[in-house]
Amino acid sequence: QGMNFIAAMFLTVLNDEEESFWMMVSVMNEEPYNLRSMFQRDMAGTQEALYVAERAIKRFLPELARHFEGENVNVSMFLIPWLMTVFTRNFPFDLVLRVWDAFLFE
Repeated sequence: QGMNFIAAMFLTVLNDEEESFWMMVSVMNEEPYNLRSMFQRDMAGTQEALYVAERAIKRFLPELARHFEGENVNVSMFLIPWLMTVFTRNFPFDLVLRVWDAFLFE
């Protein structure tokens, strides 16, 4: 569903299978990342992240939220792939690297 994109990003950047494996283990299981909850059967982590993102859009981008509502656009239509791949799937690689730098650093 999305882990393959994350693993591919690690393999591309690190160019080392073992190091990539341990990075994958780390982001899946350790705080503050704990991406494992995004991929569990109930997708609880994905649902939580989607809820937070929807609330943030409504609070900080109310005009966009109203536009989505008026066009019957549910943000899950585009947010779920972004969230489950931590943006590795749909964006240029240089942007993905910047996002991941911030994600891993913070």
